[in-house]
Amino acid sequence: LPWGYEKGLLQFQYKNGQSIFGCDEYAVYSNQEIQVADGVVTKIVDSDLHCKMGGKFRTCLNTPVFLAVWKRILTDDRPHLHDWTVKVDPDAVFFPARLRAVLVHHKEMPQGIYLNNCRFGLHGPLEVFSRNAVATWGIGRETCVTHFNKLCSGPCKWGEDMFIDQ
Repeated sequence: LPWGYEKGLLQFQYKNGQSIFGCDEYAVYSNQEIQVADGVVTKIVDSDLHCKMGGKFRTCLNTPVFLAVWKRILTDDRPHLHDWTVKVDPDAVFFPARLRAVLVHHKEMPQGIYLNNCRFGLHGPLEVFSRNAVATWGIGRETCVTHFNKLCSGPCKWGEDMFIDQ
């Protein structure tokens, strides 16, 4: 976000090669161009990045932000170059080497797979998608949005994690 502590946290992670900066490729998204570090500039998404709180669990209803970021990711067309795409919040604890060790036990499926990171359902700070899962999402995202808008009689009061976990 262009406000708050996240820019400083990203700068620290970059300097130390931690979190997403320990991956084979990385990108940082925001609603404005921000230089995170030398050679690291955010990619702009069409969203103000604000979301309401609500729903059953009083969480961030950030599905519109999620959709805007994924629209940009799919437009950039980089995920097909990698076996896995990982979405990481700047304040999430993420160790790429530990994830790599887990991923060797997960084989790609024709429609793709994602890793469920909690026994109670996917949680948004860390989301892991296979190459085919990203491709399937890209092909079917409008169908998903239409389906859930109809199911919920308008936008569902969900966060991105609940949306993708459906």
